[in-house]
Amino acid sequence: MGRTTFFEEGGYFLFCTATPLKNGKWQSSVLFERMADHAHEMVRGIRHIIRGAEFELESDAVAQAYQFGLDLIRRDAVALD
Repeated sequence: MGRTTFFEEGGYFLFCTATPLKNGKWQSSVLFERMADHAHEMVRGIRHIIRGAEFELESDAVAQAYQFGLDLIRRDAVALD
């Protein structure tokens, strides 16, 4: 079972997730939702998976997802239209 940690950054809700792989390592991803969209009935989101990276520790996978998410926000590359 994986772990998801919630953050609020730059007008987004970030759900940073560590997912266990069959080899015992962890994959990380981050789901974005716009804070402003939560005033509406339908909330769109987009998930970015960090491809080609596997982590020994669950906590490292979550931390990397958070850093990846911050980088996407700083570069205005979230791609949630």
